[in-house]
Amino acid sequence: MFRFAETFASFMSDVSKCEKGEDVGTTILQIEADFTGADGGDFDKKACLDHVLRKRVSAVVSAADGPPVRECHLRAALQLSVGLARAERCSPTTPIVLLADSFDALPLDGAQALFAFVEENVATWKEETFFNACKNNLLRMCNDLLRRLSRSQNTVFCGRILLFLAKFFPLSERSGLNVISEFNLDNLTAFGDGGDELADAEDADDGEAAAPPQPQVSSGPPLDYNLYRKFWALQDFFRNPNQCYSKVPWKAFNAYTTDVLAAFSGFRLDESSGSHSSQLGSEESQQYFAKYLTSQKLLQLQLSDAMFRRYVLVQFLILFQYLTSQVKFKSETQSLSEAQQAWVRDTQQAVYRLMAETPPQGQLFADTIRSILKREENWNAWKNDGCPAFKPPAAEETPPEPAAGRPAPRRRPKRKVGDVLRHAEAKKKFLMGHPELTRLWNVCPDNMEACKTSKRDFLPPLDTFFDEAITQMDPATMVEDQYKVINNGDYGWRALRLLARRSPHFFAAAQKIPNSLPDYLDTILKKVANDIPKFSGGNGAGDASLTAADETVADGAAEAEELRAEEAPEEAAPARRVHRLTEPLAGQLAARLGADWKRLASRLGFQSDEVDYFVSEQPTAEAQAAMMFRQWMDNEREEATQEELLYALEAVKLDTAVRELFDPEVRGETDAPADS
Repeated sequence: MFRFAETFASFMSDVSKCEKGEDVGTTILQIEADFTGADGGDFDKKACLDHVLRKRVSAVVSAADGPPVRECHLRAALQLSVGLARAERCSPTTPIVLLADSFDALPLDGAQALFAFVEENVATWKEETFFNACKNNLLRMCNDLLRRLSRSQNTVFCGRILLFLAKFFPLSERSGLNVISEFNLDNLTAFGDGGDELADAEDADDGEAAAPPQPQVSSGPPLDYNLYRKFWALQDFFRNPNQCYSKVPWKAFNAYTTDVLAAFSGFRLDESSGSHSSQLGSEESQQYFAKYLTSQKLLQLQLSDAMFRRYVLVQFLILFQYLTSQVKFKSETQSLSEAQQAWVRDTQQAVYRLMAETPPQGQLFADTIRSILKREENWNAWKNDGCPAFKPPAAEETPPEPAAGRPAPRRRPKRKVGDVLRHAEAKKKFLMGHPELTRLWNVCPDNMEACKTSKRDFLPPLDTFFDEAITQMDPATMVEDQYKVINNGDYGWRALRLLARRSPHFFAAAQKIPNSLPDYLDTILKKVANDIPKFSGGNGAGDASLTAADETVADGAAEAEELRAEEAPEEAAPARRVHRLTEPLAGQLAARLGADWKRLASRLGFQSDEVDYFVSEQPTAEAQAAMMFRQWMDNEREEATQEELLYALEAVKLDTAVRELFDPEVRGETDAPADS
């Protein structure tokens, strides 16, 4: 502990000298000398120096010095920490930790002044020493600053932070991308429900003071509440475009868009109309609209504002592009029909036409928006490809230009093809026309030897492949059935292939057919485990394994003989003739059943929607029943017999009316001769 305190004091003295005006390089040399001479490991000394720097920065921030002196001392400490991190005398994250501590303690004015140090050293933070270690800390520090700032009052400082993040992170950094196409669903637009207008009308009737007169707009029809509601309801579709893929919201969006664009067409603007038309051409005018006002009294003036109209039309174009684009994270149901796509294309052209008619320089503005959206398609395709890293194109190698007064270097003459082939033949090599193909072919020039090599035997031994599965079968391991590897379909498929190549148990007849692949593997692996010395407790002799395999084959043969003996009487029994249901018989049955065919349909396995389909397709009950019989014969084929049909009729108590139509042998009245 005493040695640690001594090292801490020496480090603190060196840091204080740097703040008092000593050169940073000289201070780093002094700290390195103290670092080397101090006792302890490098990790402990690094931790000590990190603590010294944090404690010193905390003291500078809390001191009563003025802002210029405080900023000067902080910059010196930060520069020192950067140099020590490069020299591997402190942690690479220490400079960012010091910045985060300073920003947490400083007021907004001091933080804004200190942030210049972060911007000036953007190249430093992108160095290999700092980038991977500090990028998350830097991002967290900037986000904490943004949460403290007001987007309306500290707009410049917010912009500086965002510009720094854009310079620091590469363009393909996924943390700054909306990869999965999420929308800001919290951006709600509230507008009136018509109550204000009713209240204004009642006040006017009572003789109270009327509202100040509205400015008159010369062009356009009067606007009612219905159009006002449709106009602002479109903001909900702009906020969440995915609801346009549903049937009911799409109809509402279609109707609202048609009415709003018709209103835009009725409110045509010229160069002299609109309260802001003269300002749009001025480069000095800066307009900022955080959120538009949604009062119904302002809608007519807003539609006459060229800037407002352009904002709304651009929203339409962005929405149309999303609806028709191929986005990786869209579900299969999120697609438009042909009719919907045709409507989107027509409406898109109408929006571009309205945008070109909006002064000033409407056509130029429309062409600019079209170009921007075209570039967005490339951005969308890049995100669909998984956001691959951007790499500059490889520059073509060009020979260096000769210095002045020197002759150009002579090029080496190209070797003849014959010389190249003779040289390769002397070394017993084959040239395949490509360096990689040549290398692969000459790994083993003899194809037969390459096929016989033991390296081509990719089958694993049984004890290695089934080690985990057999171990999990032991109750002592307490592995639940759902977590066993034999329940993995991929593992089961490879296990069957391996058993077919290396285990005689695969060909042994089983007394009971397993219900599933895991059940089969569970049964056969118990036999395989007896052949593996590790699980059977044997000595691993090869003769024992062969004996066990021979016994298994013999047992399988005996089981097969027993099964054939049991099945022999059944095979010797004469086969009964199959009575198929024919079209004429089906027609007679349909005529007899009449409207009762629906009771039989459920017994034959037809669902209610299929019964409704038969009813809708045929006019009479007889035709409906005949159609049902035809469908049953097509579906069942081998099972569509008179015996099965009579059994179904007996179940629904309809056999008495139609029994006489079946063959006598089916009815059980005569014994027909067997038909081989």
